[in-house]
Amino acid sequence: MERKYKIGYLISNDFNDRTKGSGIYYYQSKALEKHLGEIFYIKPSKSALFIVKKIEKIIGKLNYILPRKYLSSHSIFISRLYGRSFTRRIKGLKLDFIFGDKSSKIIAYLKTEIPIIYSTDAFFSCMHNYYPEFTNLSRVSIGEANKVEANAIRNSRFLVVTSDWAARCAVDYYGVRNGNVLINPRGANLEEIPSRMDLDLKKKESLILIFIGVEWVRKGGDVAYETLQYILGQGQKASLIIIGCLPPKHVCDDKNVLTIQYLNKGNATDRKKFFSLLNESDFQILPTRAECAAISVSECSAFGIPSFVTNTGGVAETVKDNINGFRLPLEANGTDFGKAILDVYNNDARYNALRNSTRLYYEEQLNWDVWASRFNEFLGRNLS
Repeated sequence: MERKYKIGYLISNDFNDRTKGSGIYYYQSKALEKHLGEIFYIKPSKSALFIVKKIEKIIGKLNYILPRKYLSSHSIFISRLYGRSFTRRIKGLKLDFIFGDKSSKIIAYLKTEIPIIYSTDAFFSCMHNYYPEFTNLSRVSIGEANKVEANAIRNSRFLVVTSDWAARCAVDYYGVRNGNVLINPRGANLEEIPSRMDLDLKKKESLILIFIGVEWVRKGGDVAYETLQYILGQGQKASLIIIGCLPPKHVCDDKNVLTIQYLNKGNATDRKKFFSLLNESDFQILPTRAECAAISVSECSAFGIPSFVTNTGGVAETVKDNINGFRLPLEANGTDFGKAILDVYNNDARYNALRNSTRLYYEEQLNWDVWASRFNEFLGRNLS
């Protein structure tokens, strides 16, 4: 008989809001509740949250005028404030463990005897000078950020990370023992998962690419558009669906491009639209410049959509060559992506095999049920 746990889930916002963290907090907590036990959502006090938001607003304004930025997300003052508030909230609760995702600022100064499990897709040292918002930082901010991260790791019994890339960061930079780290890719943040019978995996006359991302530049939007142009230049009918951002005007004006700046998967109408667009797409194109763990890969895999991505950050954990897509070098351009895509598209046997293996990989690896099962097994071995 499987053990059922009482789990304290740390969160500083509304866990029901599926727009926060790409929906990770909502779908992850539901997976924990379904497979591991009872969830107790632990939030900061309203006064602490009010002060934090005020400070973050001030820091945001100062960052416009200061020569180097200060990260409010890894501020020692804010972290201590959160630590005091959450410590009071946890006091007296009978919990088996506390779980926090992307919660270094909460965990760093949290005082409790309850085991803490820290889940994340990256640590500060991975992100520094990798993601745009983690560049051009002041020395003070770098020092504080590393201290907050190190304290959070030290305060945690175990780490759950989405990739070997993140795990190596924890081991090499912060001195974590390998046995205290579980590599566990996340599932698809989708309310309903289509059955195989409901999927349209047949190749059509026109090739449809889908690009999903809020940040056009970081996600490699220009390379995605170049890929479309190359494919069209080879005489192949094709179009590009862009979801989540507003690309440059010349891209929006292209008759072969459909741009949808925002879809809320928590809204039934938007969700239905998102599912419809996924179901008509052939491949995801994601020439990302920096990436911790692309949830869109799991979502596309659920629809049997292979992903063509750049081999950077943590994507290697979710995209396996010739199984649910292909990883190309970071320096790959639109021509390189276009050739790789057409090599599959122009071979019916390869196309059909890749689309079917993509769906199978979702079923076996990239869903929240599997994530929860792996986590549960890890707890059974390591949490006394």
